[in-house]
Amino acid sequence: MTSVFSFDIFDTCLVRTVARPADLFFILADNMLSACRGANTYGREEVSELAMERVNAEKRAHACRTGEDITIDEIYGQFTDLPAWGISAELMKAEELRLELAAVRPVNAIKKRIQKLRSEGKRVVFISDMYLPFETVKSMLEICGYEVPEGTLYLSNKLGLTKRSGNLYKHVMRIENVAAKNMMHCGDGIESDYLGARKAGVRSELITLTHLNRFEKAMLQVSAHKSWVTSQIAGISRATRLGFSGNESLTGSAEIAASVIAPLLSGFVLWVMRDAAKRGLERLYFVARDGQILHKVAQELSRGMAAPEARYLYGSRQAWYLPSAFNLNRQELEFVLFKGQSSAPRHCLKRLNLTPEDFREPLLRYGFSPDTWDKQLTDDQIESFWQFAEDPQVAPLIMEEIRKARESALAYFEQEELLKDDKWALVDIGWTLRTQGSFKKLMASAGQNHTLGYYLGICKARFSSVSYGQGVGYLLEETEDEMNSEMRSLFQNKGLVDQVFTMADHGSTKGYVINGDKVEPSLSALPKHPKREEFLIAVQSLVTTFARELAEASLLEHEAELRGCARKVTGMLIGKPTRKEAKTLAWAPISDDPNELRSAPLAKPLSPVDLFKIARQVFSRYRNGRKNTTRTVPSLFYKDLSWGFSWLEGSVALSGPWGKVALWGFNTMQYINREKKTLAAKPVAFWQRLTRGIQK
Repeated sequence: MTSVFSFDIFDTCLVRTVARPADLFFILADNMLSACRGANTYGREEVSELAMERVNAEKRAHACRTGEDITIDEIYGQFTDLPAWGISAELMKAEELRLELAAVRPVNAIKKRIQKLRSEGKRVVFISDMYLPFETVKSMLEICGYEVPEGTLYLSNKLGLTKRSGNLYKHVMRIENVAAKNMMHCGDGIESDYLGARKAGVRSELITLTHLNRFEKAMLQVSAHKSWVTSQIAGISRATRLGFSGNESLTGSAEIAASVIAPLLSGFVLWVMRDAAKRGLERLYFVARDGQILHKVAQELSRGMAAPEARYLYGSRQAWYLPSAFNLNRQELEFVLFKGQSSAPRHCLKRLNLTPEDFREPLLRYGFSPDTWDKQLTDDQIESFWQFAEDPQVAPLIMEEIRKARESALAYFEQEELLKDDKWALVDIGWTLRTQGSFKKLMASAGQNHTLGYYLGICKARFSSVSYGQGVGYLLEETEDEMNSEMRSLFQNKGLVDQVFTMADHGSTKGYVINGDKVEPSLSALPKHPKREEFLIAVQSLVTTFARELAEASLLEHEAELRGCARKVTGMLIGKPTRKEAKTLAWAPISDDPNELRSAPLAKPLSPVDLFKIARQVFSRYRNGRKNTTRTVPSLFYKDLSWGFSWLEGSVALSGPWGKVALWGFNTMQYINREKKTLAAKPVAFWQRLTRGIQK
């Protein structure tokens, strides 16, 4: 029976907030040059040279060692050219120890495992091949929540023995008075933790959860002015992921939250805050519900920068569309029957804060008996519904609802100081800016002509800026198309971003209620789902932790590098998910309606029959494409919830090989649709070159 469990320390019990251990030396070099020479007196070249000299000093120390390992004092004893840099060896060594202490974070899965072993009466010790001083390593463990009783920490530089040789394990077995067969070692290194333990006859377990995941590795490939910045971003992502202390069933969600959602949302909010500060804005209004997590990110980032005040504003399509209608015509009430959302009479009337029971007799006159109230309208019935809405018996009641909604909305805006001045902007996810258009009309009716909004993404198929005022996009669909970017898939899966990545803990804003001298939002009930609450807590806690780490690491000046990482990993997840990643998110309900009147799971396994039906519908849209006049719905490739899912790429990842073939066909059709002029010109150009050659 195993009586002693030994654990490696670095990249097993602890991880650093840099992707690779040596990357910390770049931060060390940067700090020392800044302290000794002053900021802006050196460049990244000097930083790299000094960092590499630190690496070379360690190599020289190893070459001169008398035992199996070295100490940090021996390393700095070989750092002979530091005086030429104008840097004190003692000061640099002290700074390195400070950085090492500040950079470590716990691996919660390992910490829980150790706690469980000790509760079962097992002996747990820590073993490491490390040059850092004993007291420093002990402090690292304790800072991260590990108990280190006397006699449980074994370091190679103190004992002169290493794991790699196997001799450190033999020493531990002798001191602990345990046979090799009764000892188990856990660590992440093949050579030192796995093979080294085997040399000593100790059973070993290779720990891989601390290795960089595919997103964190991809961040290291992102172009950066200072290479160590992307290492910090990837390291913070890993540390955030491994610091998750929730239910083990949410490990997959934690990985996506820390490695994809956090860089994307933090990068967006950082860009907003920096730009808003340049414009001299004083307040940023993060619009519910998508803005809830963005607002929390802003609060964390503001710890490390001067930025406008971050406020939370209750609002929604439902809350702003209705009061922005000033006339009873189809253009003003367009939101009642948007293409793609539910068209059942009950649902259409709900968008007007009405019910069919209020209009039984008029509905019957226009052919809508009670058994049709919950059924989708046909094209002919849509015309009848508009005639019903314009009926003299119905129209005044609709206009009264609009008047009441406008009165309470403007009172709320005044309360929140939106009518006070022009030193503010909205912050939301996007996409067509139809909602900002409604907001602008409302504000203008109260004499406020300022409207500015920041958005994560703005689609090509959007409303005119004449309608919405000024909207600034972090990601612009036409730019992503021109760059042939992986982020194109984000614009084809908007529901994944605004209903999963930015999920909130309250229902949608239906409108506003004037309660004495205070105006309060009227919220819909939050739809119940067994996985929602745990997922929401995990995502929001990890995203805010990531943002806090960015601020503490002084990375807020590196918005461009963070944007590059965010674009890379988001495109990877949405456009090319693994089966595990797709399965992690597939359950999430996606709605195409402001009142969440119908929904479908984000992804599902697709059968050949499913794919055939989808292909038939896409081809039908292609044939009828010229007939579509709706400005904000890309008619050919939008995801219709009647398909039973929203995320095609995720559904393909859950399906058999036929799914991949279908996705290739879908993407090929999109490419042909985008590049039809170029593709059509190629054979003509070839024929012209060929005929010229023949004529010559």
